Amino acid sequence: MSLKNNQTLKNIPLKKVTFLVPSESSRHHTRIRYEKDIRKNFLQHLAKNHRNKLIEVGLWDNLIDRTLAKGKTPPGWGIHHKIPLHGGGTNDFDNLIFIKFIDHFQIHRYIDNITGEMHEGQSLELEIPFPENEIFSVENHSITTIEKAHKETEEERRIRIQKNKKKNKQEFLDRIKH
Repeated sequence: MSLKNNQTLKNIPLKKVTFLVPSESSRHHTRIRYEKDIRKNFLQHLAKNHRNKLIEVGLWDNLIDRTLAKGKTPPGWGIHHKIPLHGGGTNDFDNLIFIKFIDHFQIHRYIDNITGEMHEGQSLELEIPFPENEIFSVENHSITTIEKAHKETEEERRIRIQKNKKKNKQEFLDRIKH
């Protein structure tokens, strides 16, 4: 996959990292800790400290209270290790990001194409898609880029947030129907 201007297809910035494949037991231990309590703690942290940002990317208060505040992910969203566990990533909050599944899938497809054949102990310097902050939404990220050229008015922001809420609520309702 060729890249232009250090960005992937969806404007996710690239960051140069050392991808070092840890032992299978180390990865397993890190994954178990993540599954046991890190994911829940991270989601609760987001609900408590980043509610406005969550609403801005299209979640609504009731959904945040029913899912993230209880340590669960809402439909269509997940948590991504910015440096994957397979590449030596940790469960530290600064290595985690709340992201839509489709964007998560795109990031892993890119990384796995490069690192899929690596084995324990192998190391590689590479640039990987590296979303910033703790919450990532392509729509929101793109709008932030556009805002540099045109400052979004409060009314435009309100309409954008409302549109994201409706879209995500409809996606949620569609999922629970099936």
